[in-house]
Amino acid sequence: MAVELDEGTALRIAELLDLFSELPSTPPVLTEEARLHAANLMEAIDDPRSHQVGRGHGGQSRH
Repeated sequence: MAVELDEGTALRIAELLDLFSELPSTPPVLTEEARLHAANLMEAIDDPRSHQVGRGHGGQSRH
């Protein structure tokens, strides 16, 4: 399922994912996932035509 977010919301989510990844209590596997998703959001903001935010659980990405 694809999710459409406005730029401000996507930026805030990316910031929160980045903060989550920096918490000492965050397990390494979740740290990497959070960083990956934050980077994907930032890329989608930079070039919204090349990304469809919402991959996983049946969503598809257009690269």
